Amino acid sequence: MATGSYLCILANNFWVTVSSPEQAEVTYETQTTGEAPPYVEKITVYANVPINWENPHVWVWLDPDGTNAFSSWPGGAMKGSDGYWYSIKVPAWINSIIINANDGSVQTSDFKGLEQGSDIWVVVEDDGTAHIYHENPDIMDGPTIVVRIIVPDDWNEPHLWAWLDGGASMFGSWPGEPFTKNGDWYEITVPDWADCFIINANDGDVQTEDIKGAEAGRDIWIVVTSSTSYVYDYEEIDLSAMGEVKPEPEPEPVPEQATPEPVSPAEVTPEPDANNNILWVVLAVIAVIALAVIIVVVMKKKK
Repeated sequence: MATGSYLCILANNFWVTVSSPEQAEVTYETQTTGEAPPYVEKITVYANVPINWENPHVWVWLDPDGTNAFSSWPGGAMKGSDGYWYSIKVPAWINSIIINANDGSVQTSDFKGLEQGSDIWVVVEDDGTAHIYHENPDIMDGPTIVVRIIVPDDWNEPHLWAWLDGGASMFGSWPGEPFTKNGDWYEITVPDWADCFIINANDGDVQTEDIKGAEAGRDIWIVVTSSTSYVYDYEEIDLSAMGEVKPEPEPEPVPEQATPEPVSPAEVTPEPDANNNILWVVLAVIAVIALAVIIVVVMKKKK
């Protein structure tokens, strides 16, 4: 019986039964049937891919033998890391590789005859061309710039997603890398070749549009006022001239229109019409005059 974060074992085959994160039992008595699977040495494949390459996978095999490490295309799913690389463990005997994404609809060329038993780094450009390395190319090393931002109050834990226009993205997985608060500004240091940015927050649920066209190699200040509104400059922006940065306003609710109650015909009382009353008076006067004329005429005839 052993507890804690590690186990002490003998140099022999062993079986581990885990009952909880703090409790595990080790036995050297066979607990399974058949032969134990042979040990397979593994290497790590790292990939840096364009922003629109989603859920990257790796397809690896032995050339010219044709033995595949995975049973079906698109291969093994790569996991995002805290940095700017996706990664996956694969058998050390492979010597050929394809990086693909978007359910296998985009991919690199076949890379064959690679050094066996050595970790592989693949940097994929926007057009699908790729560069293969057997040592970490340190794409984040070299000259840097500082990106500083101001965001609305309800944008929590802002992150940066950055890339080179027409080239690779800087980080391995969304939402990118977090900013650090320094006074009024959040800031982060990135390689000076970055010229495209997205500011996002709330676990990536809110974000700006693509901020493109920035001059590479220069520190940049970005003030975000909403997901569709921002300004940037290469010198610190005077916040007092801009006013307080407020969150994007919610649309005002449209009040519901009251529906008039239906009125039955019996309940409708017509309003008196003054013009109609005058007309009836005039007609009555005319009738009286006409009657008087008729009486006069008749009387004259009798005489």
